[in-house]
Amino acid sequence: LSAGQREQIWNLSDCSGPGAETSLEGILDTNCFRPDLSTDVRVLCPTLARFNHSCLPNCQQAWDGDQGTMRISACTQIQEGDELCIDYIDVRQSRDQRQFELRQKYGFECSCPACAAPREGSDERRINMAKFDQEIGIASPERCLQIVGSLLQLYDDESLQLQALRGR
Repeated sequence: LSAGQREQIWNLSDCSGPGAETSLEGILDTNCFRPDLSTDVRVLCPTLARFNHSCLPNCQQAWDGDQGTMRISACTQIQEGDELCIDYIDVRQSRDQRQFELRQKYGFECSCPACAAPREGSDERRINMAKFDQEIGIASPERCLQIVGSLLQLYDDESLQLQALRGR
């Protein structure tokens, strides 16, 4: 790596914990992405690591195995001046569960629109998304069609446009 690339990596966040000395392991644990959830392979994308989290993201990341690169794309309409955000965690959890996971792993409390002013029934909708998603793998074909319809409606109700969730 060039000196500039090393500096770019060392300038990334290390959320190992309060008072912990910055380490390469901490930087990698905080900033790496898993291109495929079925493996432990991690990829460091320093530019993408600078994107902030939102439980209602307007961008999504996807691994392009052919090119060996992480791609970022908009998943909602983005106006000039809008902050570009991705999801760091599975957003199909209750607000309290999301806040706990973000505090534990990244050391911050989320203040995105979904957390700052949650809509009535949001927690139940998000929890049901995860339950329905698990049921798809074991349900009959007829039930799967019902579940997919319900999932798409829940995603719409929560304004979640992530194709990684919708395209499963």
